[in-house]
Amino acid sequence: VFEKLATMGEPGLDVLYEVAVTSDTSKGAAKARAILDKPDVFEVASVPLKVSYDLKRASCQKRPFLFSRAAKEGDDRSLAILLSMMPPACEPRVSPCCFLKHGELERAIAEIRARLRP
Repeated sequence: VFEKLATMGEPGLDVLYEVAVTSDTSKGAAKARAILDKPDVFEVASVPLKVSYDLKRASCQKRPFLFSRAAKEGDDRSLAILLSMMPPACEPRVSPCCFLKHGELERAIAEIRARLRP
């Protein structure tokens, strides 16, 4: 099933992304990540999926370098990741991926929200 999804283009990769990010420890998520990590598969992904997956996989220290890209290219998936990096969704003293005040993070969230409004 996973290999078939990988050959279905953007819709299949969207499903693999959802599986990949639902659990860090499940075998299915690991398999989905292994497929998405293949350059020939990932190049077919939509731009919004690419930025969301890159955000999700980046270390906390590298995520700020993706904020401006997420602002321009991200969708609701990127927005969810970015929102999880700000209080009250996280605790700055507990999580290194939590930012109390970060102008670029706040700007990225605002830009994505503005683009997603009907």
